[in-house]
Amino acid sequence: MSNNEHIEIHVSDEARKYLLDFITKPYLRIDVIKGGCSGLSYKIEEVDHSTPDDLHITLNEKIAILVNKEIGRDYLNGLKVNLTSSGFGQMLHLENPNAKHSCGCNESFSV
Repeated sequence: MSNNEHIEIHVSDEARKYLLDFITKPYLRIDVIKGGCSGLSYKIEEVDHSTPDDLHITLNEKIAILVNKEIGRDYLNGLKVNLTSSGFGQMLHLENPNAKHSCGCNESFSV
C-alpha cells in the first residue's frame, strides 16, 4: 500500500475486548452508505470474507475489522471505535473526525 492509501482506524482496548467477546465471524466490516438524516450512515456487519480492496485492522489472530480502502480514505480515516455503557447495556460508539455534521443519534453524518 502506498503512503496516500494509509488509513488509520483506532480501536480502544474496551471496544477491542467487546468485539473479541461477541464477534462470531472472522471479520467485522465498517462501511459507509447513503442514508440517514445527515446523508451518510455507518453499516457494521460481520462477514466471512474480505476483498482485495479491504484494509485489515487486526484485533487478534482470528478476527479483523475490514474497511474498504477508498471509503476509508474518503470518510473514515482517523475513526475512533470506542465502547459506551448505559442503563441498556454496551454499544460501539464511532468518533469520526471527518464528519462535519452528525445527527442526534450519531448514526449518520455528512462531510
